[in-house]
Amino acid sequence: MNYINNFGDYVELLHSLLTKAVGANATVQYDDEPEKQDKPKPFIKLPLPEIESFSYSDDGRHQNTLKVTVLIKVPKNVAHPTIEAANIGGFVSAQLSGQYFVDPEQMGEDDNGNSKALDPEFYSVDEPEEIQGYPLKWHTNEQGYAITFEQTIRYGNLEAETFLLKAITPQEGDSEVKTIYESDASDP
Repeated sequence: MNYINNFGDYVELLHSLLTKAVGANATVQYDDEPEKQDKPKPFIKLPLPEIESFSYSDDGRHQNTLKVTVLIKVPKNVAHPTIEAANIGGFVSAQLSGQYFVDPEQMGEDDNGNSKALDPEFYSVDEPEEIQGYPLKWHTNEQGYAITFEQTIRYGNLEAETFLLKAITPQEGDSEVKTIYESDASDP
Protein backbone atom coordinates (compact mmCIF):
# COMPACT_ATOMS: atom_id res chain seq x y z
CA MET A 1 0.00 0.00 0.00
CA ASN A 2 1.61 3.25 -1.06
CA TYR A 3 -1.10 5.66 0.10
CA ILE A 4 -4.46 5.73 1.86
CA ASN A 5 -7.27 5.24 -0.63
CA ASN A 6 -10.17 5.06 1.84
CA PHE A 7 -11.04 5.15 5.53
CA GLY A 8 -10.74 1.37 5.87
CA ASP A 9 -7.11 1.49 4.69
CA TYR A 10 -6.21 3.48 7.80
CA VAL A 11 -7.84 0.92 10.10
CA GLU A 12 -5.92 -1.85 8.29
CA LEU A 13 -2.65 0.07 8.73
CA LEU A 14 -3.22 0.36 12.47
CA HIS A 15 -4.08 -3.36 12.69
CA SER A 16 -0.95 -4.33 10.72
CA LEU A 17 1.33 -2.13 12.82
CA LEU A 18 0.07 -3.48 16.14
CA THR A 19 -0.10 -7.12 14.98
CA LYS A 20 3.53 -7.02 13.86
CA ALA A 21 4.62 -5.14 17.00
CA VAL A 22 3.02 -7.43 19.62
CA GLY A 23 3.69 -10.71 17.81
CA ALA A 24 2.43 -13.65 19.86
CA ASN A 25 2.13 -11.62 23.09
CA ALA A 26 -1.40 -10.37 22.37
CA THR A 27 -4.24 -10.81 19.88
CA VAL A 28 -5.07 -7.74 17.76
CA GLN A 29 -8.68 -7.66 16.60
CA TYR A 30 -11.17 -5.39 14.91
CA ASP A 31 -13.92 -4.48 17.36
CA ASP A 32 -16.50 -6.84 15.84
CA GLU A 33 -14.36 -10.01 15.94
CA PRO A 34 -15.18 -12.71 18.53
CA GLU A 35 -12.68 -13.07 21.36
CA LYS A 36 -11.29 -16.55 20.66
CA GLN A 37 -7.72 -17.72 21.12
CA ASP A 38 -5.76 -20.85 22.03
CA LYS A 39 -3.94 -19.60 25.12
CA PRO A 40 -4.87 -16.81 27.52
CA LYS A 41 -3.33 -13.54 26.42
CA PRO A 42 -4.46 -9.91 26.19
CA PHE A 43 -6.65 -8.56 23.41
CA ILE A 44 -5.98 -5.31 21.57
CA LYS A 45 -9.31 -4.18 20.11
CA LEU A 46 -9.66 -1.61 17.31
CA PRO A 47 -13.06 0.11 17.21
CA LEU A 48 -13.69 2.35 14.20
CA PRO A 49 -12.17 5.82 14.63
CA GLU A 50 -14.39 8.89 14.89
CA ILE A 51 -14.05 11.49 12.14
CA GLU A 52 -13.49 14.80 13.94
CA SER A 53 -13.26 17.00 10.83
CA PHE A 54 -13.29 17.00 7.03
CA SER A 55 -11.05 19.38 5.10
CA TYR A 56 -8.57 19.70 2.25
CA SER A 57 -4.81 19.66 2.59
CA ASP A 58 -2.54 22.32 1.08
CA ASP A 59 -1.97 20.06 -1.93
CA GLY A 60 -5.74 19.75 -2.58
CA ARG A 61 -6.35 16.25 -1.26
CA HIS A 62 -9.33 15.38 0.92
CA GLN A 63 -8.26 14.82 4.53
CA ASN A 64 -9.88 13.76 7.80
CA THR A 65 -8.79 14.34 11.36
CA LEU A 66 -9.58 11.15 13.27
CA LYS A 67 -10.08 10.49 16.95
CA VAL A 68 -8.75 6.98 17.41
CA THR A 69 -9.19 4.63 20.38
CA VAL A 70 -7.23 1.44 20.97
CA LEU A 71 -8.67 -0.80 23.69
CA ILE A 72 -6.66 -3.35 25.67
CA LYS A 73 -8.56 -6.14 27.41
CA VAL A 74 -6.76 -8.58 29.69
CA PRO A 75 -8.70 -11.73 30.63
CA LYS A 76 -8.83 -12.68 34.33
CA ASN A 77 -6.93 -15.91 33.69
CA VAL A 78 -3.78 -14.02 32.58
CA ALA A 79 -1.20 -13.69 35.38
CA HIS A 80 -1.13 -10.19 36.93
CA PRO A 81 -3.82 -8.67 34.66
CA THR A 82 -3.45 -5.13 36.03
CA ILE A 83 0.30 -5.10 35.34
CA GLU A 84 -0.25 -6.70 31.92
CA ALA A 85 -2.84 -4.03 30.98
CA ALA A 86 -0.43 -1.27 32.04
CA ASN A 87 2.50 -2.83 30.15
CA ILE A 88 0.57 -3.28 26.92
CA GLY A 89 -0.96 0.19 27.23
CA GLY A 90 2.51 1.69 27.54
CA PHE A 91 3.83 -0.41 24.66
CA VAL A 92 0.96 0.58 22.33
CA SER A 93 1.31 4.28 23.15
CA ALA A 94 5.06 4.07 22.44
CA GLN A 95 4.36 2.41 19.07
CA LEU A 96 1.97 5.22 18.14
CA SER A 97 4.26 8.07 19.11
CA GLY A 98 5.75 9.56 15.93
CA GLN A 99 4.00 6.91 13.79
CA TYR A 100 3.65 7.66 10.08
CA PHE A 101 3.23 4.00 8.94
CA VAL A 102 6.18 4.32 6.53
CA ASP A 103 8.66 1.80 7.97
CA PRO A 104 8.42 -1.52 6.05
CA GLU A 105 9.97 -3.39 9.01
CA GLN A 106 7.17 -2.19 11.31
CA MET A 107 4.32 -2.66 8.85
CA GLY A 108 4.96 -6.13 7.44
CA GLU A 109 3.78 -7.47 4.08
CA ASP A 110 0.47 -8.44 2.51
CA ASP A 111 -0.31 -11.94 1.15
CA ASN A 112 1.47 -11.11 -2.13
CA GLY A 113 4.71 -10.08 -0.41
CA ASN A 114 4.15 -6.33 -0.94
CA SER A 115 5.00 -3.95 1.88
CA LYS A 116 2.03 -2.53 3.78
CA ALA A 117 4.03 0.63 4.54
CA LEU A 118 2.96 3.99 3.14
CA ASP A 119 5.22 5.83 0.72
CA PRO A 120 6.69 8.76 2.71
CA GLU A 121 6.65 10.98 -0.41
CA PHE A 122 2.84 10.98 -0.39
CA TYR A 123 2.62 12.51 3.10
CA SER A 124 -0.50 10.45 3.88
CA VAL A 125 -0.63 10.96 7.66
CA ASP A 126 0.41 13.50 10.25
CA GLU A 127 2.10 12.47 13.47
CA PRO A 128 -0.42 11.32 16.11
CA GLU A 129 -1.32 14.07 18.57
CA GLU A 130 -2.72 14.14 22.09
CA ILE A 131 -1.85 10.52 22.87
CA GLN A 132 -3.49 9.70 26.19
CA GLY A 133 -4.25 6.59 28.18
CA TYR A 134 -6.58 5.61 30.97
CA PRO A 135 -7.47 2.41 32.85
CA LEU A 136 -10.63 0.45 32.08
CA LYS A 137 -12.54 -2.17 33.99
CA TRP A 138 -14.70 -4.23 31.65
CA HIS A 139 -18.19 -5.29 32.72
CA THR A 140 -16.77 -8.78 33.38
CA ASN A 141 -14.23 -7.34 35.87
CA GLU A 142 -11.43 -7.94 33.40
CA GLN A 143 -8.67 -5.35 33.47
CA GLY A 144 -8.07 -3.05 30.55
CA TYR A 145 -6.56 0.12 29.25
CA ALA A 146 -7.55 2.59 26.55
CA ILE A 147 -5.23 4.67 24.39
CA THR A 148 -6.74 7.64 22.56
CA PHE A 149 -5.13 9.97 20.04
CA GLU A 150 -5.88 12.18 17.05
CA GLN A 151 -4.32 11.74 13.63
CA THR A 152 -4.93 13.51 10.33
CA ILE A 153 -4.96 11.32 7.23
CA ARG A 154 -4.97 12.30 3.55
CA TYR A 155 -6.55 10.28 0.76
CA GLY A 156 -4.95 9.63 -2.61
CA ASN A 157 -1.45 10.54 -3.71
CA LEU A 158 0.32 13.48 -5.23
CA GLU A 159 0.77 11.81 -8.63
CA ALA A 160 -2.94 11.51 -9.39
CA GLU A 161 -5.14 14.34 -8.17
CA THR A 162 -8.11 13.35 -6.05
CA PHE A 163 -10.46 15.82 -7.72
CA LEU A 164 -9.42 17.02 -11.15
CA LEU A 165 -11.22 20.00 -12.70
CA LYS A 166 -11.49 19.30 -16.42
CA ALA A 167 -13.80 22.10 -17.54
CA ILE A 168 -16.25 24.80 -16.50
CA THR A 169 -19.16 25.03 -18.94
CA PRO A 170 -22.12 27.12 -17.68
CA GLN A 171 -25.42 27.48 -19.52
CA GLU A 172 -28.21 30.00 -18.92
CA GLY A 173 -31.67 28.74 -19.71
CA ASP A 174 -31.91 27.58 -23.33
CA SER A 175 -28.81 29.48 -24.42
CA GLU A 176 -25.70 27.93 -25.81
CA VAL A 177 -23.17 26.26 -23.50
CA LYS A 178 -20.08 28.41 -23.01
CA THR A 179 -16.75 26.97 -22.04
CA ILE A 180 -15.11 29.25 -19.50
CA TYR A 181 -12.29 26.88 -18.61
CA GLU A 182 -11.00 23.67 -20.15
CA SER A 183 -7.84 21.92 -19.07
CA ASP A 184 -5.15 21.12 -21.58
CA ALA A 185 -4.97 17.31 -21.88
CA SER A 186 -1.18 17.46 -21.67
CA ASP A 187 -1.19 19.78 -18.62
CA PRO A 188 -4.32 19.42 -16.45
